Amino acid sequence: MFESFKVWGKEIGLLDEKKNALPIFEKLSALGAESLKVWGIFWVNLAYNSAVTNIFVKNVDFNSAYDNNFFMEILGDSLKDRTKQNAMNALKDTFRSSPIGEGLQQGICELKGRQVVSITRKTWENPDPLVILYSLYKFAEKSDGQRSFTLTELLADEDERMALSPQILFGVDENILRPILQGLANNYPNFISVDFNKEIMENIFLAKDKATDDVIDLF
Repeated sequence: MFESFKVWGKEIGLLDEKKNALPIFEKLSALGAESLKVWGIFWVNLAYNSAVTNIFVKNVDFNSAYDNNFFMEILGDSLKDRTKQNAMNALKDTFRSSPIGEGLQQGICELKGRQVVSITRKTWENPDPLVILYSLYKFAEKSDGQRSFTLTELLADEDERMALSPQILFGVDENILRPILQGLANNYPNFISVDFNKEIMENIFLAKDKATDDVIDLF
């Protein structure tokens, strides 16, 4: 069980390759285990670091219920059924046992007795702006360090693209995202600026001297 926790700790971004605690560990611990900021960061990191979570966010649409057969199918034929079942059980446990499921609404479980029979993703109703900012810097890291892009480019999620937008991560579409980005630009001009001109221009600029760890410092 301890070994499993160390793997999970690496996937959520708390541990390094040698399973040592990263600086983010202490910073997020101070916010408490119930903070949706903390679990929002964990979900972003899981989406990049966990193969099963990555497949989940890329294949599960919002506001639709999916049963166990669907999840077995999207995991492909290269894995044994037992391996796929264990992987999905771990993800279900994450949804059931943490605020990622109900709090962030990324895995609302329908139960039959104690068994999860279906999972529904919904849009995070009140996305935390700093979690969105963190996801943007993670997006930049996975886009070869690209620090400027348009809103359209940000939201153009495709299967082959490694970088993940707030839309595919949390269901945060353009109408929700635009005012969040504007607010971030107003409150954290050293981190982000935007050029939204009557929806004709939609440029987003991230600071070249900042990174995800600097965003965590804002928490």
